[in-house]
Amino acid sequence: MIFSDDLIEDLWNGESAVCFFVNNRECYWLIDKKYNICLDGEKEYQAYLNKGYITKEQYDKACRDFRNGILKLNSENFMNYVDLDHVRNFSVDIFNNEVVLDYALCKKVENYLVYGDELSKEDFLLSQKIVCLLPLFYINFDRKLFMHMDWGRNHEDTIYESWSGSCGDFLSLIPDDQKYWIHQRKDFWKFKNI
Repeated sequence: MIFSDDLIEDLWNGESAVCFFVNNRECYWLIDKKYNICLDGEKEYQAYLNKGYITKEQYDKACRDFRNGILKLNSENFMNYVDLDHVRNFSVDIFNNEVVLDYALCKKVENYLVYGDELSKEDFLLSQKIVCLLPLFYINFDRKLFMHMDWGRNHEDTIYESWSGSCGDFLSLIPDDQKYWIHQRKDFWKFKNI
């Protein structure tokens, strides 16, 4: 089982995140610790070193150990990253088999958004547990795009010179058949709006 209680807890706490990757015209849904979802880990560690947050020895060790030695993520080493033990790879079918989406809750959220109906504290909490299962990052090696919805963070600062990166909605960049949050004509993406 990919969506274990521990993994969902990590997603809920914001320690892990869902990322959509495109590499060689193939789509991948991965879950990893949020700090691992970047292109160039060296840029981040260099900033820490420059600010005096870490020593040169700590910098060298961090660069060596980051993502089990994958300091700079690219199309060529991407499959090595996918195969790391701590990275969870899932498909739309796996998500639909392992995660039960509450259609009654979806209707309550819809009524809250459309008509202004009240949403109980319990329903609000349940809806936020769905939100933590939605993607936070988008990395497309084919088009050299890096996007995220981790508002208030500057993850795009770790991209390569030839890449485009921004904080913003990437929903239109995900193929319809990959949108696991749409199930039986119910679109759980709207939960992000409460």
